[in-house]
Amino acid sequence: MSDNRIEVWCADRLGTGQVNITDQVDTDLLVRALNVADIGTVAVYREKCAPVLPAPTHPAALTDAVNRGVDRLTVVAQAKQLLDTGAVDSDPVAFQHAVSTLVSADELAIADTHCLRAQRRDRPCDDRPWHALTQLLRARINAARGELVAASRDAAEVLAEQGGTGTVPVHWGRQALAQLVTTHVVLGELESARDLLREHPLAGRRSEPADNAHLLFARATLHLAEGRPEESVNDYLECGRQLTASGVRNPAVLPWRSRAAFAALRVQRRELAAILAEQELGDARGWGTPRAIGTALHPFALTQQDPDQRLALLGEAVDLLRLSPAGAELVHARYDLGKAYCARKDYGRAHRQFHGAMRLAEQCRMTGWTTRASQALAQVNRLRGNVTLTKQETRIAQLVRAGYNNRQISEKLYLTRRTVEFHLSGVYRKLGISGRRELHIALPDEADTL
Repeated sequence: MSDNRIEVWCADRLGTGQVNITDQVDTDLLVRALNVADIGTVAVYREKCAPVLPAPTHPAALTDAVNRGVDRLTVVAQAKQLLDTGAVDSDPVAFQHAVSTLVSADELAIADTHCLRAQRRDRPCDDRPWHALTQLLRARINAARGELVAASRDAAEVLAEQGGTGTVPVHWGRQALAQLVTTHVVLGELESARDLLREHPLAGRRSEPADNAHLLFARATLHLAEGRPEESVNDYLECGRQLTASGVRNPAVLPWRSRAAFAALRVQRRELAAILAEQELGDARGWGTPRAIGTALHPFALTQQDPDQRLALLGEAVDLLRLSPAGAELVHARYDLGKAYCARKDYGRAHRQFHGAMRLAEQCRMTGWTTRASQALAQVNRLRGNVTLTKQETRIAQLVRAGYNNRQISEKLYLTRRTVEFHLSGVYRKLGISGRRELHIALPDEADTL
């Protein structure tokens, strides 16, 4: 359906009150219409839509729908409505339900905006619980968009407030502890994560099953990073049992099946990994965000016996994760896609994936993954040592690495700029790179020449 026809369709349906917000087709088309219409039309549509969007009987209904992984567009619209109208401004629990819904749907910028507004709002009573809640939510938001240092700082602030004043609920403290441990692991700070789980008083305290599940997930993540995959599988499975008992199926809440599948593959439990990955992929597709599907597709790809199928699915996972705000998940997926290309001796494409993983890991401050991707790049360069550049290509490539631009190279070597560009294109093609910024990694220090 064209954009014009979508607008006509929506205008007709809205004018007669026929839009069914619980109908996926109606909702998808309505959202597209709002995106493509001009500002004046959007205002009219929003005004007409307001009574169509049913407010939930209680904000907890949002969390229930998120946990089950259903009606994403509906609950996101409802959460935005509650937050925009100020209906949850005086109730921190209701506010948490609404903002958590947006976070699970990767509506991170909107969620963060509401957290910051809540922090600036004047309150007649003690606002420390509100501040702790918004910092807890922001820790999750920052972790989801790859701002791991900020996420670590936010979670640590909640823990300090919970331990110092006693005004912060214990279950918020446990959620913050789980977030902080997981973030330390992703950053490569394993000793800090280990110390928190061993020494923090909240680590051994029983709470709601969902909070216990978050801590089990964090501990399993640490076990896997420390090279104890069997213990990791056990903790992930127990995490899953507790979440399932609480009615949580949505991998956007916690992707425990995906993580358990990775751990199971490490101990050669391929059948278990395949079952877990397939189940999670089905639930992720039901929720429908690129991050959820890409995250689930990654281990599903690794369980495939056919190398071509594995490579194609890994490529799809990377493409989906690049459409999302994902940071850590994309680093891991690009690294595994690089390994798959290496297995096919396609070192150019492998180099591109490892380099992308390394750059993103550096940006997210993931030291362990930065080292791992850097080592993979070095290995690929060694494997590509038989790449032969001509003498002219080598001279030009070395000058580019030294910081010369094409004009300066043409003057130095008495060549036309078109000739320089021609030789550079040959260098990029032979080394499997996309431009000069990658030459410092891809080009061997002693390039072979004819």
